[in-house]
Amino acid sequence: MILDLKKTTLPKNNDSFFKSKLKNRKFIIKLILGIFIVLFLVFFTRHYLDLRKTLSYKKSIIQQQTESDKKKYEETQRLEEELESKKEKGKEEDANKEAAKKEEVTNQEADIDKTSISIRVLNGNGIYHTATDFSDILKKIGYTNIVGIADADNYEYKGITIKYPKAKKAEAEALKADLEEKYAVEFLELGNVADSNIIVIVGK
Repeated sequence: MILDLKKTTLPKNNDSFFKSKLKNRKFIIKLILGIFIVLFLVFFTRHYLDLRKTLSYKKSIIQQQTESDKKKYEETQRLEEELESKKEKGKEEDANKEAAKKEEVTNQEADIDKTSISIRVLNGNGIYHTATDFSDILKKIGYTNIVGIADADNYEYKGITIKYPKAKKAEAEALKADLEEKYAVEFLELGNVADSNIIVIVGK
């Protein structure tokens, strides 16, 4: 039996079948693309929100740190100002004490007769004629009662050393006040000794 190809035809609904299949494929592709876009937007949105949250947190931390640093700086400034104020107050108190002390010494000097203070001058540096020269200086400022000139027990003394018996402290302080304006003065008490003279040792 021979088929007549001319008479053989495809079913009439084949075209609609292929068209329907093509439409379904396009729909699936669009659906997949839509799902991909939605997933991308969800991922991007979540990432964006997390990023904003992170940046906001970091900004908050920085602000807190800045405020903390500002408070620390202000506290440091306050403490420095208090310390400076205390120093100034301390200096003022020291100056007042020094002024009161000088005034007291001045008042004592007014009551002390310099010519009645007996002084021994000792050479404490080994340089010839030192004790004699210094006794002349003492005489010029009113201490004329120089009872002796000699060498000290050694020649290693520094500046001027005043040694005084306990009973002669006021007179020794008057002498110290007159000398310390030009010399470095060391002030030593001898205690209760038989010698009533004030000793002045001239060092290097």
